[in-house]
Amino acid sequence: MGIIAPAIVIVFFSFAFGKDMNYKIGIIDKDNSYISKEIIDVINDIEDVDITHISKDNYEILLASHQIQIAIIIEDNFSNNLLNLENNRNNYINLSDEEYVEVFKDNNQMLYLTQSDIYLMSQVVYAESKGEPYEGKVAVASVILNRALNTGFPNTVEGVIFQPRAFSCIVDGKINVEPTQECFDAVYDALSGNDPTGDAVFFYNPDIATCTWMQGVEKHNIISIGQHLFFTL
Repeated sequence: MGIIAPAIVIVFFSFAFGKDMNYKIGIIDKDNSYISKEIIDVINDIEDVDITHISKDNYEILLASHQIQIAIIIEDNFSNNLLNLENNRNNYINLSDEEYVEVFKDNNQMLYLTQSDIYLMSQVVYAESKGEPYEGKVAVASVILNRALNTGFPNTVEGVIFQPRAFSCIVDGKINVEPTQECFDAVYDALSGNDPTGDAVFFYNPDIATCTWMQGVEKHNIISIGQHLFFTL
């Protein structure tokens, strides 16, 4: 559950915790006051909680990569607002565990993504483009997004990735990896609208592909990036 208040933001990553698992909490203290430090000390004293100080620039990546499970952002003037709690007492909003954290928009179509989606995409990028240039990693992420917005495919990131025989890394189990920072960067680049594939919804490596359909299908708008060919039908 996440809670947003005017002066403090707590972002919980949608993740199923085990009973014996430590909670890793990232702290961003922009207030840097006596009160904020007291709050951090209280959190640090909680059993099974490990805290680390992070920056607002990378907390989303840390959440998506499971390096932390919770991000706590203590905003400027938190202590002053706390002292004036009477004015703020009704400004709390509850968020669901599967909070959407990114929105991808293309040609008036919108796709909402959770942290789980971003992490899953990063896993596919790692498995499908290992050894490829950075542009090739962005291209793989773009194909996933393009499929999710294409009526011929499932309309969610998870649906696209786990569609039967859609990605070789699902078939051979190579998706079960810890993505690198470069893979996360590539996903966020694709989400920002950087698509080097020209709206491609398919890709393959012609040197090692064993799928006869992929080899023989008529291809359009072919773009070569690294060892992969990206195309539409």
